[in-house]
Amino acid sequence: MPGRSLSADWTPDAARDQCGLFTVRQAAEAGASADVISSRRRSGRWVRVAGDAFALAGTPFTPRLRITAAGLTWPDAVVCLQAAAVVHGIPVPDPAEVDLVVPVHRASRHGLRTHELDVPPACVTDRGLYRVTDLDRTVSDCLGRLPRALRDQV
Repeated sequence: MPGRSLSADWTPDAARDQCGLFTVRQAAEAGASADVISSRRRSGRWVRVAGDAFALAGTPFTPRLRITAAGLTWPDAVVCLQAAAVVHGIPVPDPAEVDLVVPVHRASRHGLRTHELDVPPACVTDRGLYRVTDLDRTVSDCLGRLPRALRDQV
């Protein structure tokens, strides 16, 4: 792409199959220079959704988009807890952060909260761009986080 100007709404081709999301690495691999990437991030033309995932400014940050961003950031992680409840259609408030079970220690960052838990593969469902705890595990995990008085009522 040298010598070619990128339009204001340009994103890497990969974004088409990732709900409009992309990483800086994908942008660079698609031909965006370091200066273009830096400029678009500084100007707010590209905004961080969560983790390493960016989108064009004006993109609505739905819980599902942030969950997809988590999968794009760490494909080996598993969405869990309240974010998993959202995926399964359980009526819960939108999570402030996306909770993820990670296979090795990683620091929480940019809207992603990590947990090191043992989740058997049989309790994980593949959703394409991300993996999520299955419905039974999600309900169990969420119930376990309720205050004791509420758990006793369930």
